[in-house]
Amino acid sequence: MKFDSVSELEKDLNMEVTNDEWDTIKKLNEKLKMFFNVENAFYVFLLTSYLIVTMRVTLSFL
Repeated sequence: MKFDSVSELEKDLNMEVTNDEWDTIKKLNEKLKMFFNVENAFYVFLLTSYLIVTMRVTLSFL
């Protein structure tokens, strides 16, 4: 099943989402986006640091 919009989904399910619920969903979504962006940046930083240290150690033996 594919829906083009939330309103179509609501109509098909015969349910309504109140504004308060909708605001809560939006806030949770924003918090999740912020969390994953921070977490991904942290992993990229760790990976980059690891690669730099590995290259320096490898080059120091040459």
